[in-house]
Amino acid sequence: MITDFQPTAYTLIRDLVIAIHTNATTLLYTKFNLTDAVWKELQEELDHFYGPERQLGIAPIAQAFDNSSRDRPYIALFPMQEPETWGVECVLWNHGKPSDAILHLKLHHLEAAWMLRYSYLGA
Repeated sequence: MITDFQPTAYTLIRDLVIAIHTNATTLLYTKFNLTDAVWKELQEELDHFYGPERQLGIAPIAQAFDNSSRDRPYIALFPMQEPETWGVECVLWNHGKPSDAILHLKLHHLEAAWMLRYSYLGA
């Protein structure tokens, strides 16, 4: 299983979810390459899943990649066909508990940098 870049992946995912939760649009647009249209669509999806009183987060790092107590980890990384690219499925947490919503992301390793890109929110 992939382990050497899990801390980096975790940090990027956590930063993305914090930016989503705090409506940090400049960060979402620049660091995570979200467009205004995608951001608006994501907000609608989050409202559908949680309503306005959401408190978004992700699993603690000690639990995030461990699947010993469940069918799948809270954060799953899997190689894609593109070189140096991994798919990410991250269970969103709300008010400190796992929810049904799953962030689907792509993690790219380009030269010496890691980039995380939003794909879609599903269940």
